[in-house]
Amino acid sequence: MEFFYSFKKNKNKTALISENGKEYKFKDILDLEKNFKKKIEKDQLILLLANNSISSILFYILSILNQNKIILIDENLNITEIEKIIMLYKPRYIVSKIKKSHFEMTQKPVLKILDSIILKTKFKTHKLKKDLLILLPTSGSTGSSKFVKLSKKNIISNTKSILKYLKINSDDRAITNMPFYYSYMLSIINTHLLSGASIFVSNKTIIEKKFWNEFKKKKITSFNGVPYTWEVINRIGKEKIFTKHINYITQAGGKLENNLANNLYQLCKLKKKDMYIMYGQTEASPRISYIKNENIIKYQGSIGKPIDGVKMWIENKNSKKIFKPNVKGEIFISGENIMMGYSSSVEDIKITNISKKKLKLNTGDIGYFNEDGFFYITGRSSRIVKIYGNRIDLNEIERKMKGFFLNVTCINKNDNLVVFFHKKLSKKKVESKLYEVIKLNLNKVKFIKIKNIPMTKNKKIDYKKLFNLC
Repeated sequence: MEFFYSFKKNKNKTALISENGKEYKFKDILDLEKNFKKKIEKDQLILLLANNSISSILFYILSILNQNKIILIDENLNITEIEKIIMLYKPRYIVSKIKKSHFEMTQKPVLKILDSIILKTKFKTHKLKKDLLILLPTSGSTGSSKFVKLSKKNIISNTKSILKYLKINSDDRAITNMPFYYSYMLSIINTHLLSGASIFVSNKTIIEKKFWNEFKKKKITSFNGVPYTWEVINRIGKEKIFTKHINYITQAGGKLENNLANNLYQLCKLKKKDMYIMYGQTEASPRISYIKNENIIKYQGSIGKPIDGVKMWIENKNSKKIFKPNVKGEIFISGENIMMGYSSSVEDIKITNISKKKLKLNTGDIGYFNEDGFFYITGRSSRIVKIYGNRIDLNEIERKMKGFFLNVTCINKNDNLVVFFHKKLSKKKVESKLYEVIKLNLNKVKFIKIKNIPMTKNKKIDYKKLFNLC
């Protein structure tokens, strides 16, 4: 089955709307596809430097229609990190903003769409696994070369499951209020396109007045956000979301503080709108479970029950399934949405190196289920922290900071990043370089000066002692 199989059926409906008001119908995209297929070889790897623009999303759609494989990364990554990814994956094509002339100088321009261009590289073609569709970064902001391998089956399966509970139809309209390369936003784009619904492509932030003017004017029917999004909305005014066109709101990308979740639901109830709190990971294409409306209050703090097609369970330290409610263990899932594995270079995505083994996913989260089958997360088992919905690998941060000759030690405390650094180091320098690494607002980061990092008898970092120092 082709991924965007519904385009012909919805050809006369609007797919994308630009900030200047120009509309692209599904038939316009199918017309662009004809020219794209003439100029771009199919089954080849395309590196897409993503941004929230019509051209970026069009290149994403056209690449899929042409059966290409896509590496999706943030266009604002450091040029050194982008070049590193290019050398590791050797893509046949690169999609970039036209102004990024450093790529044009060494590559051959093939096709221009609005303000973006696709460039043909000098790398040879590779025999890639046919079912492979997209590579998404495990950590959207740090520029790691580790990617999640997602197949066409993974994404179609997850998209269809989402449509079952959100009931998106061709009258719906979403807005790009999160980065396009982020799996949550990409999922919203996929579900709407597959349903014949439309997307208003905005590059504005939610703190800009223009964003909300367009939000109202373009008759957006849903609003989606990570915890940080909703914290900002809570400060600037929740009422502005509830226009007469809004049908529902969703939250994913980390735990939403209980009081805020309750307040949002009470407002939804008053306005007769639906509210969904969802749990997911990029490795799961990305959504895993959800909880809706009054259950948000009844089962406060729960991530809900798994979506259709996903199995979720708890295992103890001996890898045995836990069948009793309210017993903590590691959360595992399985289903057709589970990734094909990870990749660190082009060698990991060649046809000979793709495993056919069905994967179960250790989410890295600790939790339990209650008597009614609702799941809860109580902590994380791995060195991962979520900041504004971005999963950040603490080992990756420490490695990159060493590249700046800064030895820091990181821990996750209540989904806040805590950075320990030697008292002789400049806090300003540590802050500056950390921002270069994660490219995220540092409000969720705590910096602690320390004389020496505590060690265990085995000469390993004593994370327990560090945790108690926060």
